[in-house]
Amino acid sequence: MPVHHSTDAPERHNAHNAHKRPPEKHKIHKRPPEKNGTAPRGISYDDEFGPIITRGGRNGGNAASFGTASYEQASEQGAVRKRPPIKGIKGNEKEIAVRIAAYFVRNKKTWITIAVCVVCAICLSSYLISCMNDVLAIRRDSENVISVTIPAETNTSDVINILKDNGLIKHKHFCKMFAKIMNYRDDNYMSGIYYITKSMGVEKMLSTFKSPPSTGETVRLSFPEGYTADQIVEKLEKYEVCSADAIYKAMREVDFSSEYTFIKNEPNKEQRYRSLEGYLYPDTYDFYKGENASSVIRTFLNNFQKKWTDDYQKKADALNIVG
Repeated sequence: MPVHHSTDAPERHNAHNAHKRPPEKHKIHKRPPEKNGTAPRGISYDDEFGPIITRGGRNGGNAASFGTASYEQASEQGAVRKRPPIKGIKGNEKEIAVRIAAYFVRNKKTWITIAVCVVCAICLSSYLISCMNDVLAIRRDSENVISVTIPAETNTSDVINILKDNGLIKHKHFCKMFAKIMNYRDDNYMSGIYYITKSMGVEKMLSTFKSPPSTGETVRLSFPEGYTADQIVEKLEKYEVCSADAIYKAMREVDFSSEYTFIKNEPNKEQRYRSLEGYLYPDTYDFYKGENASSVIRTFLNNFQKKWTDDYQKKADALNIVG
């Protein structure tokens, strides 16, 4: 017997399927921020079901209803503890500000230590730069010329003290340490008056006090017999050996008696100048242009010392004459 298939079966099948609800996408509930890593009292959270309100609310209870309350509803019931609002900050910036503030509070001692170290480093760097500026004389005024008198038998420490007293350096202890490291000798400083500028630096200053400064260009001058001290000084200035003021000052202020036995120790500056006039021996001399005034006077005194024999000294002693 033939089987008759109903034509409306597919339609009933489609109608039956039409009543089926489409599968819902798995919704992940975002967990609201928790205080101190725990859920507020009376509420817990599940990634699948969302907020879970414990039966009994804030008063406790073990049973829970899943997915029956939202975070806002829980807040209304008092299950969620809200942080006080922060003025001037909106949205997620509140939580960021709170976390930053808490971080700084927790690490307060660390930040104080870092700040102290930074301040100390800045102060130390400034001090070292100032010390090195005494040695290298970077960007220092070169126009301000200062007259410095170096006495006889002076060592490096004394010279640096003199430079400090004249305002040519700032840190004498650092300069002394530098001179010691550079192995500067103490026994060859030449006494006299020197004209120094701050732009020279302590290293060049110490070298200047050890040898007569000059430009390297020499001039030969002859002084005939009968020349007075003023005429000698005038000629030295004319040929650019040194200035007349510098020579007069050196003759009055520099004590050459510690270097030359034939010179009497004279504390009076005017008498010291008069006594040196007799030792400017008439002769022919070679000088450097721009030479130090004290070095120029030594040139005359060294020549006189060669001429002044022991016989002359004995005769002078017998007559009670100095020099």
